[in-house]
Amino acid sequence: MKRPKGARLVRRLPPPRTAARTRARPVELRLPPQPELYDFAPVMWMILDPAGIILDVNPAACAVFGRARRFLIGMPFRMLTTPEGHSALLEHGRQCRTGAGVVETELELVTGTGTTMVVMLYSRGMVVDGQTMIPTIALDVTERAELERARWRAEKERDRAEKDRRLARASEAAKDRLLAMVSHELRNPLSPALIAASHILASPDIPDHIRHVASVIKRNIELEARLIDDLLDVARVTRGRLDLRVREVDVHQVLRHAAEACSTSARAKAVTIAFDLQAAHQVTLADEMRLRQVFWNLLNNAIKFSHPGGHVVVRSTSDESGLIIVSVRDAGVGIDASTLELLFSPFEQPTPSADHPKGLGLGLTIASGIVEAHGGRIWASSEGPGTGALFEVELATYDPPPPGKAVSARSTTGAKAGTGNGPSRVLVVEDNEDTGSLLSLLLAPHGYHVTLAHTVAEGRAALDDGPWDAVLSDIGLGDGSGLDIARHAQTLPSRPAALVALSGYGTQADIAASLDAGFDSHLVKPVDPDRLLELLQSVRR
Repeated sequence: MKRPKGARLVRRLPPPRTAARTRARPVELRLPPQPELYDFAPVMWMILDPAGIILDVNPAACAVFGRARRFLIGMPFRMLTTPEGHSALLEHGRQCRTGAGVVETELELVTGTGTTMVVMLYSRGMVVDGQTMIPTIALDVTERAELERARWRAEKERDRAEKDRRLARASEAAKDRLLAMVSHELRNPLSPALIAASHILASPDIPDHIRHVASVIKRNIELEARLIDDLLDVARVTRGRLDLRVREVDVHQVLRHAAEACSTSARAKAVTIAFDLQAAHQVTLADEMRLRQVFWNLLNNAIKFSHPGGHVVVRSTSDESGLIIVSVRDAGVGIDASTLELLFSPFEQPTPSADHPKGLGLGLTIASGIVEAHGGRIWASSEGPGTGALFEVELATYDPPPPGKAVSARSTTGAKAGTGNGPSRVLVVEDNEDTGSLLSLLLAPHGYHVTLAHTVAEGRAALDDGPWDAVLSDIGLGDGSGLDIARHAQTLPSRPAALVALSGYGTQADIAASLDAGFDSHLVKPVDPDRLLELLQSVRR
């Protein structure tokens, strides 16, 4: 092709672009006097006609396309692009024909090896000797495009992960609400039944056979409540949602309290519990109730799987590394090797028999989760069936501050506590009529004058007719929350000596919400009548 003598090409290229697009920019561009000058260019160079036919091409482009120059000249350039790039190439040519300056477009080319290459085209339409031509430079931006795609994929993955986290949090919150609701609905019917059975047992003149029936009812209600607690606890443990209220705890004292709680079942089987507590350091930082739950479970299992008249030994040792090890050993039925491997898994326990019926198998799973949440370890060993079993718990000890500087975590009623034994006015806010009436029946023989309210509105109105010595309020009431009862009580000139929440909602969050609202105590249904009476007696005026 004949070129004007003295013509030359001056290029001013823009910086690389990362997004696929077509853009025009004015720039000075002239043709060279000899096309051969571009034969030594390291980048692809070609000349297209207005229809996109290749008029000339340099060796660098020939090497990329894997074809000789004579085969490329006269070929439509679109044949060298991927089908997805055809529309972008058409728009590129249209802008070049309008004389809009330098046009840049990113698209994919098909190389001579069959692979694709991402290039940025820089073109400008011009007229030479009356003929329109489009000089074009193609820069390989494949690596940059891959980085862009990787960044885009990473951002997409990040967005997807964030969405999954939001969904997971929403799902966890929904599970928490469901567990709380199920707990509340399962506990509520148990509360009046437990109070009724306790009231019958407290009556001195009932026949023995009625007392026996009431005792059976009470024991099974308490068992049902324990099963509900276990199911909720194992759900929290497996999801890592076990909340702890940590304070200084004397492990030896916790062991003795756990043994007292097991005393009834131990007497029933004539099993003796012996203590050999030799640990010099027995104070740890722990949730006392949760730790007691662990040792109660171990002692209860030791008694359960001991032979009648058996013997259970509880030992403690400590070392200089700051650890206390508590062991519970029995001489009962023992554990086979296959069961031992799965002992702390949910719904696993030794093979049941007539003397040792099968339960849910959740106690050790919960105990393991509680110990691990305290940063400790728990393990079991047995030489086989008939040889007994040994359970050991390892916890870190804690050196308390010097006397006079320690701050007790035990809650007190302070100036609110009274010492008199006269009649006390008690307001009970409870929308379950059975529970409310039985609470009145329970408290009346102990000198309490009980007034019942069934809604938040009735409770607030009754509070204004005080003063009251104690207020017992459910949390989930038909017209609102019992938390409003406690908040309103804080505004009274004479605050009740005891504000006690009675609720089927018993998570740590529920208890914390009650205390924040102003309640002094939070009792989870079914409420132990003895615990309730003990609490009221401690603040009686």
